[in-house]
Amino acid sequence: MLRLSGYTEREKLEIAKRHLVPKQAEANGLRDEQFAFTDEGILEIIRHYTREAGVRNLEREIGSCCRKVARKFVGESVAADFKDEIGSERVQQMLGPIKFRQQGVAAESEIGLATGLAWTEVGGEVLQIEATLVKGRGAV
Repeated sequence: MLRLSGYTEREKLEIAKRHLVPKQAEANGLRDEQFAFTDEGILEIIRHYTREAGVRNLEREIGSCCRKVARKFVGESVAADFKDEIGSERVQQMLGPIKFRQQGVAAESEIGLATGLAWTEVGGEVLQIEATLVKGRGAV
C-alpha cells in the first residue's frame, strides 16, 4: 500500500472558491461584480486541466481565466453592468483543448501494466501503473 497525500476534488473546489479565485481576481484587477466562477467551471479546471495532489496548477489556470476576463473588460467596450459567468463551456473556450482525460480500465492485460486503486474517504480512482525494465545494480 502506497500512501499518497493530496486534496480531494471537493477540498480543491472549496480552496479555489474561498482563496484562489479571490486572490487571482485581486491580482488581475477584477471585482466580484465583473465575473463569477460556477462550481462546474472550477470542477472543469480541476478534472481536465490539472492533475496534481496540490493546488498550484489550479491557481495558475484560474489566473489564466482571470487575465482573459480582465483583457475583455479593458479591450472591448462592454456594458458597465456586464458580468462574465465562467462555467464549464466557458473554461474550455478560455483554456483550449482538454489536457487530461479520465482513462478507463484497460480491456486487455499488457506486459508492464498493472492496475491499482487509489482510495480516500470520499471516493477513489482506478490507476494504471506502468513499469519498465532498466539495467542497474539491483538497488534503488
